[in-house]
Amino acid sequence: MVRTLREALTIVGFVPPFLLVGHSLGGLYANLYARLYPNEVEGIVFLESSHPKDLSLNEYQGKPVKAINMVFKMFDSLSSHKQFNEVNFVKETVNQIHQIDSFPEIPVYVITGGQENRMMPEKVQKKRLDNQLELLSLSRNSKHIVAEKSGHFPQLSEPTVVIDTIKDCVKQINKTTDF
Repeated sequence: MVRTLREALTIVGFVPPFLLVGHSLGGLYANLYARLYPNEVEGIVFLESSHPKDLSLNEYQGKPVKAINMVFKMFDSLSSHKQFNEVNFVKETVNQIHQIDSFPEIPVYVITGGQENRMMPEKVQKKRLDNQLELLSLSRNSKHIVAEKSGHFPQLSEPTVVIDTIKDCVKQINKTTDF
């Protein structure tokens, strides 16, 4: 996924350095991109992002979520293009993240939705929040933002929070690169 992203950015003519914004599984890919290509990334906004430890949370999911995941898996198995489905790359991506200890010293922002998810048991929500907060330890220049009125999609329910966070990250990048 990261190689595909990097290739797509090159094809459309974007040149590094980048500010990456990773939503959900995209957070894993942004995390890995920064580790593989540290000179190409100047900041990351993790937007309700997955954390490598989130893989272990599946065992705590309730029956409705497990049923939904089973249906998705069934549809994936019917597709001849399933190898391009991003979910198939999650475990591989997490393994690659674990293999690369270093993360660049760049601004890291973590946006977490503040609304309770009724589909997710409270225990899972707590562990997921702990994992989100752990992303802050990737950099000494990190900040946590709670999108109070949002669940998993702050970019839809509170786009101003997301836009302001991206702008703040750009300011931090400019502060660190201006000297």
